Amino acid sequence: MKPILLYTIATLCIITACRQKTAKQKLDIYPISAILQENAKKVDSAFKTFTYYKTNLPQKDSLTVDNTFFKNFAAQFYAVDLTADKFKTQYEETNFQDESMGPAGSATFTYKAINTNAPFSSMQIAVNRATQNYIYAYLAKTEKIGDTLVNKKLSWFFTKSAIVTSTYSVNGITIKDVIEKIVWRAQ
Repeated sequence: MKPILLYTIATLCIITACRQKTAKQKLDIYPISAILQENAKKVDSAFKTFTYYKTNLPQKDSLTVDNTFFKNFAAQFYAVDLTADKFKTQYEETNFQDESMGPAGSATFTYKAINTNAPFSSMQIAVNRATQNYIYAYLAKTEKIGDTLVNKKLSWFFTKSAIVTSTYSVNGITIKDVIEKIVWRAQ
C-alpha cells in the first residue's frame, strides 16, 4: 500500500510542477525601449553632427549627418514599448553576472521570445553594476517584406554608436547584407 501511495504523491507533485512551469507568468521586462529613447534624446541634444557609415558590399559610404537623420535612425531601436502588459508573457528572462572586471562587474539581462508574435526575437541589455551605467543594448528581429525575409540585429553602445546589420534573404538564400553605423561626435 505504501508504494502505491508514494507513487501517487510523486505523480501529483510532478504534474503540479509541470503545470506551474508551463503556465505563462507575467514578466517585468527591463525598460529597454525607454532607456534607449532617453539616451537618444541625450545624444541628440549633446551633439549636432554624426558620422554615418553604410556598407552594402562592395559599396562603402560615409557621410556627416544631422540630428534629423540621427532621430530617424535611432527610432527603430525604441519604436515598440516593450513594458506594455501584452509583451510580459511573450519573453523569458535570463541574467548573467560578469565579475571578470572586478567584484562590481556587469549584469546582463537577456530576453528570448517564446512565440513568433513578439516584436523582437531576442533582446539584451548590459549594466555596469558599480556605476549603474548602461553599457550596450542588443535587439534582434525578423521582418517580412514581400517575398524577402529581413533579419535585423540592432546594437546600441551607449557612449559611442549604434549599428544595424540587416540580412536580406529570399527562399533561404542570402541576397545581401547591409551594415549601417552611426557615431556621435562633437561639432
